[in-house]
Amino acid sequence: MELSKIDHKILEFVCFNGAQMSEAEIAKELRLKPATVSYSLKKMLREKIILGYRYRLNYARLGLPTIAWVLLKVNISKVNSFRLLDDLLKFPQVHVVSFVTGEFDLAIKVIERDVFCVDEFVRKISEEFPDLIRASQVLLVTKNYKTHNIIPKEFDCLESFDKTDFKILDLKTRFSNKDLGEIAKELGLHRNTVGKRWKNLWDEAVLVKKTPVVNPVFYKNLKLALKATVLVNAPPESSEELAQNLVKMGEVHELNRILGEFNLMAIIRTADIPSFLDFIRWILFRACGPGNVKKSVSIIVLQSKPHPPNYLPSLLDSGMIKFRKGKIVCTHSHSRKHSSP
Repeated sequence: MELSKIDHKILEFVCFNGAQMSEAEIAKELRLKPATVSYSLKKMLREKIILGYRYRLNYARLGLPTIAWVLLKVNISKVNSFRLLDDLLKFPQVHVVSFVTGEFDLAIKVIERDVFCVDEFVRKISEEFPDLIRASQVLLVTKNYKTHNIIPKEFDCLESFDKTDFKILDLKTRFSNKDLGEIAKELGLHRNTVGKRWKNLWDEAVLVKKTPVVNPVFYKNLKLALKATVLVNAPPESSEELAQNLVKMGEVHELNRILGEFNLMAIIRTADIPSFLDFIRWILFRACGPGNVKKSVSIIVLQSKPHPPNYLPSLLDSGMIKFRKGKIVCTHSHSRKHSSP
C-alpha cells in the first residue's frame, strides 16, 4: 500500500474537511478532475487505505447538549485495558474512552442531557467498578469552539426530528456504505422521501461531517500519529484571543472552554513528539504573547476507542433520547443554543 502525491492530497483533504461534499466539489477545491478524485477514493477503499466512513453528529440537535470529559484514576494492576474500554463503552453516555498519560489513567468523553445527568453517570461508574476507580474529575465543557476539525454552528434541539428521521440516521450511521435506496426499501419508504430527509439532516446540522476511517499505517503521513490533550490556564483577558488563535491551527482537532483550574482544553494531532513539542512552544510563547499562559498540562493518548456504529439505539433504549407522539422531546429548547459535540 502506497500513497501517490495525488492520493495523499485527496486523503488529507477529506480527513480534515470531510467527505460529505460531492466528488466534483472536492475536485474543484483541489483543482483536480472529478474522475481523478472518484478513482482515487475508490482505489483507497479497495486497497484498505480508507477502511470505511464514519458520520459525525451534532448531539445537541437530538436533545443532548451537554459535553463533559471525565478523568479517572484506576488500579492499573487490576485492569484488562481492552475489556475495560469495552465495559465503559456499554454506557450510552460514553462517546469515546482513552488510556492516557499523566495524573489520571483514563479520559472519557461524555454526552448527556444536562449537568445532573453527567453527575449521575459518574456515580454509576463508581458503583459499577468500586474496586477499580480510585479518583475522578469532571471537566465540564461550557463552549465548543471546534470539533472534528470544523468550527461548529450553534443550535438547539431539532423539534421536527421524528422517529423516521431516527431510523434513517441509525441505518446510515451503522452502514455508511448502504445506499439510500436500500434504506428506503428496508424501511418501506419511497426513495425520494429518504433522500429528502437525509438532505434535511445535513441542512439542519444534525449531521456535521463524514470522516474517512484511515488505516493507522498512514497516520504519520497525515500528521495524525500522535494524539494529545492539552489543558491551558490563561487569564480571562487573553484566553479568548488564545482560543481564536488555536481554532485556526490545523493541529487542533477539538477545542473547548471548560470549568475548573484550566479554562481551555484542546485535542491535538501531530506527526510525532518533536512536532507536538513545537506546537506546545507556540502555545506558550507565541499564541497570545509570552507569559500569558499561566499553566499548561499535556496528556498523551496511549490507546483510544470510540463508541460503536450501532450507538444510536442505546440512546433511545436508555431514555437519553425521547420521543412523544413521534417527535423528539426537546427539554432544552428555547433556553440557550448549544454547539455540536
